[in-house]
Amino acid sequence: MAYHELALRNFRLTQFLITRGELRIPAIDTFNAILLKTLAGEGFDAERTELMRDLLVDYLHGYLMAEVHFSAREKKKRAAQIETTLRWVMKNLR
Repeated sequence: MAYHELALRNFRLTQFLITRGELRIPAIDTFNAILLKTLAGEGFDAERTELMRDLLVDYLHGYLMAEVHFSAREKKKRAAQIETTLRWVMKNLR
C-alpha cells in the first residue's frame, strides 16, 4: 500500500500524471517495467501481461480517484475489498 499512500498524499500530482500518458517519467517507466516483469513471471503471455498491467493500474487509479470522496467509514470498508478484488482479477484472467 506504499504507492497508494504516496499517490493519495499527492493526489493532484497523481491526477495530473495519470491524465498525461504521453509524458515519459523515468520513475513511472521503471515501475512499469518491474510490474510487467512480475506479471510475466506469473505465467502470463506477453499480450495477457500487458492487459493485466493495464487492468491493475487503471483499477487502482480509478479507486484512488473515487476514494478522495469517501467518508472515513466508507474508506475503511472499501480498503478491505481492494486485496480481494485484485486477487480475483489475477485468478480469473489467467
